[in-house]
Amino acid sequence: MNIQGLLKRALSHYLEFGDSEELRQILNAHPEVISAEYGEYPDMHRLMDLRIGDRNFRLCRQISQQESITLIPIEELFDTPGVPLWLTGGKLVLWATDEKENPSDEPIDWNRYR
Repeated sequence: MNIQGLLKRALSHYLEFGDSEELRQILNAHPEVISAEYGEYPDMHRLMDLRIGDRNFRLCRQISQQESITLIPIEELFDTPGVPLWLTGGKLVLWATDEKENPSDEPIDWNRYR
């Protein structure tokens, strides 16, 4: 399984059980998934903020890079949900197009993209 597959599996485990150990192990073995740069929104967007070990990260996904997941170190966790992890493929591209053409300042009704 490639690093993105491992990362997505570990993330699913984290979301289901709240256990970040698998994510921590992946970060230790593959530090390349940690980035200092945030790409252009909405192509790169926040999924959520999370704590792994003693570090805070912003979990981001980049549409133009085959929906790859990247973690960006941050100081403080933001508890408002980002773009849902389940939003993928054509529906994710549709949301990004809508967001680019008419950026939303209000919470988004994600059900319209199901």
